[in-house]
Amino acid sequence: TPETCCDLRLGPTGNIACWFGVFTFEACCPLHTVAPAERSAASCWVGDFTASQCCDLRYGARGNSVCWNAEFTYESCCADRLPSIRMVERIVDALRSGVDTRFPGDVSKE
Repeated sequence: TPETCCDLRLGPTGNIACWFGVFTFEACCPLHTVAPAERSAASCWVGDFTASQCCDLRYGARGNSVCWNAEFTYESCCADRLPSIRMVERIVDALRSGVDTRFPGDVSKE
């Protein structure tokens, strides 16, 4: 199936165990041979990988690192969440410099 054979997280030509004779990555996975810049973020989600699993910022500033490789990145697959990265990086920078990042009225313990 395309989910098994065309998954680019397994390598640049998907699952190499699938290819023999006329069954090639190029012939069987035409949607995956499009240049990365021309793909939509929807093409990032194959198999068990989902936007909610991979783009979740609870894993870190760039989501769940197990989801990403040279072709699939947080930046290309979670573009709608990029402002969150900038906000997290600003907060981290502020914390490193000792700036108080609490919201006005925050009464949490120091």
